[in-house]
Amino acid sequence: MSRADDPIEDGTPLNKATLLQDDTASLLDLGTNATPDLMFSALYNRTLALHLVTISFDQEFSGEEFIVAQGDDTVYTGTVPGTLKKVIGLSSADTTYRITCGDTYRDITTGPYYGMQTIAIRSIYPDLEDNSWDQIAQAASAGIASGYWQVGDTKDITLSTGETLTAQIWDFAHDDLDGGGKAPITFGLKNLMQDTSRMAERNEDWSDCIMRTKLEAIFAQLPGDLKSVIKPVIKKTYRPAAQSPITTIDKLWPMSGVESAYLSSSEEGYPYPIFTNATSRIKRLSNGDGSVEDYWLRTPNTSYTNRWMYISTGGNYMTSTDLSVSKGICFGFCI
Repeated sequence: MSRADDPIEDGTPLNKATLLQDDTASLLDLGTNATPDLMFSALYNRTLALHLVTISFDQEFSGEEFIVAQGDDTVYTGTVPGTLKKVIGLSSADTTYRITCGDTYRDITTGPYYGMQTIAIRSIYPDLEDNSWDQIAQAASAGIASGYWQVGDTKDITLSTGETLTAQIWDFAHDDLDGGGKAPITFGLKNLMQDTSRMAERNEDWSDCIMRTKLEAIFAQLPGDLKSVIKPVIKKTYRPAAQSPITTIDKLWPMSGVESAYLSSSEEGYPYPIFTNATSRIKRLSNGDGSVEDYWLRTPNTSYTNRWMYISTGGNYMTSTDLSVSKGICFGFCI
C-alpha cells in the first residue's frame, strides 16, 4: 500500500497505548473496548453533573467497593480500580458528600459552581483531624500513632447535645490500661466545657463524688464511634484528709495535681508533657470561646475532708475551701 502524502518518516502508531489506555478508560467506568469518541462523550456527560471529583485511594483499598452518599442517600457505588483513581460526577452545588471505603471515610463539599476537585482516601492521615476515631484507634493498636501525630495535635468532638469540644493529645503510652499494658494515646480537652459543675460533697473521694457521676453522664453524650474505642485506665487518687491513694477504673477523668505537672509525687500518676508551665494549664470555657475559668482536679486536699484542689485562672494549683461552688470541667480519656 502506498501513501499519497509520501511521508519521509514513520509517525506514532495508532493503537490502544497511544489513543486510549484501559487504565484511563477505567477512570470513567469504561471497559477495555472503549473508543476515544466514547471517552469524550462520557467526559462531557460527567461535566454536565457540574462537579467532577477525582478520588485517589491507598493501595490497600484496591478492589474494594466504595460508596458516595449525600446524607442517607447513596448517589454512587463503585469498585476501586487497579489505578487507585476514580473520577465521579456530583450533581449538587454547596453540598457535602461522604465517600466511604471499608472503615474509612472522607467528606467533601462541592463549590457553588461547576469545577474539578480532588480527594484522597487514606488508611491514616497525617492531620489528626482528618481521621475517624476508628482510624486513630487502628494506628494506636498498631503502635504507630506517635509516628503520625504529636503531643498537642487536636481533633474535634461533637456531643449529642450539639456542644463541640476540642480534644488534644496529652501523651503516648502514658496511662495504665485496666488489664495490663499502656494505653497507646491519652487525650484531654484543650479547653473547658461550656457548663461548670460542683466537685464533691464533704467526705466524698474521687470514687463517689459529684464530678465522677457527671463525667459518666458526659460519656453517654459522646459520639458512638468515639465511645467504642475509649479504653478504661487505672487512676490513683488521694483521699480527703489521707495520704493513702485509692485506685479506680475510669473512662473519663479530670487530671490529678501530679498529672497537671504541678505536684511532684508518684502516688497520683505522672505529669503529662502537654503541661510545661502555668500558662500551659490556663483554659477557657465554651471550648475556648468563653472566659478564662478555674477548673477542678480530681485531687482532694489531703489535710481536710471539705477541701478540693483546682487549677486557677492563672494556671496555678489552688485549694477550694467551699465545695458548694462550681468550676470548669476538663477531662481526659485514652484510646
